[in-house]
Amino acid sequence: MLRCDRVDKESSEVMYVSIDSVRVTGGVEFEVYENNDMVLRGSLERWRVFGSMEMRRD
Repeated sequence: MLRCDRVDKESSEVMYVSIDSVRVTGGVEFEVYENNDMVLRGSLERWRVFGSMEMRRD
């Protein structure tokens, strides 16, 4: 579960935080809702070259 931590209206930036942990073996797609409105949708995939994670916007 994510919760909205900070909103900076001047720069249009929002920070969502979570203390939950998730373990996956492949890529994962996600959606973030505020009330019933979807505010963010994306996916995380493992880079095989460096072993890091990448965040892409649709």
